[in-house]
Amino acid sequence: MKVMHLAGGGDIGGAKTHIISLASELSRTNQVKLISFRYGEFAKSAKEAGIDVVEIKHRFLPHDIKQLYEIYDEFKPDIVHCHGAKANLMGLFLKKHRNACVTTTMHSDYRKDYMHNIFKQITLGTFNTFALKIIRYHIAVTEEFARTLIGRGYLAYNMFSIYNGIDFEKPVSAVSRKSYLESYDIPYDKDDVIVGIAARLTKVKDVQTLIRGFAEAYKKAPSLRLMIAGEGEDKKSLINLCETLGVSQRVHFIGWITDVDSFFSSIDIDVISSLSETFPYSLTEGIRAGAIPISSNVGGASSLIENNVTGYIFEPKDHVTLAQYLAEIAADREKREQMQKAVYAHTKANFSLEAMRQRQEKIYTLIRKRFNETGRNGVIICGAYGKGNAGDDAIKYTTIEKMREIDDDMNICVMTLRPKKERAIDRVQTMYTFNVLKLLRELKRSKLFVSGGGSLIQDVTSSRSLYFYLFTLYLAKKLGCKVIMFGCGIGPVSRPINRWLSGKVIDRYVDVITVRDNVSKEELQSLEVKKPAIFLSSDPAINLMAREDDTRKIFVSENIPYSGRYLCVALRSWKDFSRYSDIAAACKYAYDRYGLTPVFLPMEYPKDLSISEKVQEYMQTPCYILHKRYPTNQTIAFISKMDLVIAMRLHALIFAAANYVPVVGLSYDMKVTGFMECIENPACLELDDVTEDALKNAIDQSFDKYDSVRKATDVMKKQEAVNKQQLTLLLK
Repeated sequence: MKVMHLAGGGDIGGAKTHIISLASELSRTNQVKLISFRYGEFAKSAKEAGIDVVEIKHRFLPHDIKQLYEIYDEFKPDIVHCHGAKANLMGLFLKKHRNACVTTTMHSDYRKDYMHNIFKQITLGTFNTFALKIIRYHIAVTEEFARTLIGRGYLAYNMFSIYNGIDFEKPVSAVSRKSYLESYDIPYDKDDVIVGIAARLTKVKDVQTLIRGFAEAYKKAPSLRLMIAGEGEDKKSLINLCETLGVSQRVHFIGWITDVDSFFSSIDIDVISSLSETFPYSLTEGIRAGAIPISSNVGGASSLIENNVTGYIFEPKDHVTLAQYLAEIAADREKREQMQKAVYAHTKANFSLEAMRQRQEKIYTLIRKRFNETGRNGVIICGAYGKGNAGDDAIKYTTIEKMREIDDDMNICVMTLRPKKERAIDRVQTMYTFNVLKLLRELKRSKLFVSGGGSLIQDVTSSRSLYFYLFTLYLAKKLGCKVIMFGCGIGPVSRPINRWLSGKVIDRYVDVITVRDNVSKEELQSLEVKKPAIFLSSDPAINLMAREDDTRKIFVSENIPYSGRYLCVALRSWKDFSRYSDIAAACKYAYDRYGLTPVFLPMEYPKDLSISEKVQEYMQTPCYILHKRYPTNQTIAFISKMDLVIAMRLHALIFAAANYVPVVGLSYDMKVTGFMECIENPACLELDDVTEDALKNAIDQSFDKYDSVRKATDVMKKQEAVNKQQLTLLLK
């Protein structure tokens, strides 16, 4: 591939390193030409790295543009890759007058560039913002930055991320630990476990959290020693903090360092305690030299570290958890050796110069494919999204993941009530649910329209929502999309006119239907739906298993002891249901007989909070109520640690069953009854039947029938594969 890089030529720091290392590495397998719009150190360093560099700098801008055209016409690149404000502006001329395929790497937040110079901010900053909006394809230097940009309105489909690589082939040039420590008058003891940080001593680096964590860990692990490399305005206060905490003899401030390899080779644990980062490159430097990373959950740290496998991640300012990790790793030499090998292998495979080149080449291939693309492309996902309901969020998440499993280059657009927030979270295109004009535009260029899951075809909440979702089915088919109703629940549809209309629209304008239970399949048949193929599957969320990394997060956030045994209660307000005292009595029964402390989980926050608080008024045992809304993955992980779940909310039951937690269903809707029948669980009560004794009996049943319910759940998990199979067939 022929690649032309454009750079302003005044690049310094991380941007300079990234451009030169990337262009140099790409030169190994591609034809690369770097245009620098300034003479100086940048161009000189690039030439020394063996890159083909052309410097363009005339006194008159049109002359620069003319020479750029001449170079472009002679070189004929497949892609033009811009870096920085001036390069972006010059890239626009090639895009406009040469129909060039242009992309740009956003090395920093353009909103904060030139803040030191008002004139440049108004001129270059404004022009750069304009250029970034015109350039179609964008590359961010971390995935987190990419999501920030998507949140600002940049298209998720055309936003890529890449991390700077480090040269693992270059030998680490370092003096011995003994020599290095002695050069700073630090006592050497071969049994010491040395913690290190290389950072500016400023508030954003939050080194005081490291010192506090170190002081706590030192009480349990006296072999720990801490080296702090760096200078800054907080140095004096940090030294005073060490004295206050009584660890001055074990903490050493060594100032700025130039011999980076020797520093990182002399430490066992490399810590980042920052409140904010883009990508902490010092972690990769430490890993390359043999250190184990422990980092606050900032920037791209999570892409390097799998907690307790390749290092540790703690939340910013959480010195207690940091102390726990430091003490744990200091006490276990074998674990340190295993973790060091694991993180080195992971980083070398994913963050080496070669990995960076391969990632960039893949990005170029995708950009070229999209640049030349014609015809329909993409999927629109329609559902009851954006209301804060954890169940709906789970359906959306699994639908998106299935699309990406089928085609990782799928252009996905989600209809939601919170388009701005959710496009960054899910990394997809979004549109406001009721923006019909945008829906028309998207349908005309999409391949597939996915309606569901959840219970969209029902008139219990209102007829208006039913009419809207039927209208989207009609519109999608009329505008040329294939249409699938996906993993959905059907009904109840009560009014005669609604039943007639639902049957007619679904029968005529839907290609395939996958339903999550037999009740829904029977309802479709009673609506006289005959033409679309109907498949019995399962709710898409039935295969959502908890991730170990997420299990502690809600416990920590809500100050709930992680080691306890719990009953999760997920209720919702429903008509005149008010059996609060009965539910409280059942909770006391679970507490007395099984040792389970009740925890109330509002699945749709804050809508479900009030009913939980009403039940709490009758409680005679300790209990907890979650007072925040949490991401789907954390909610699932929290439920997976429960010993029993009693729920009206369908997806609380599904999350629990998916993770093999015993459940009791309180059915306000046929969908709850249908699910409990699918998992062959008799512990399901209609709301009119909810009494203290009935609940106690249901709790006992849920434990007694655990093995048979688990087997039925496994059948549902396998059955859910039908959803993906039908999506794949339609897209083909």
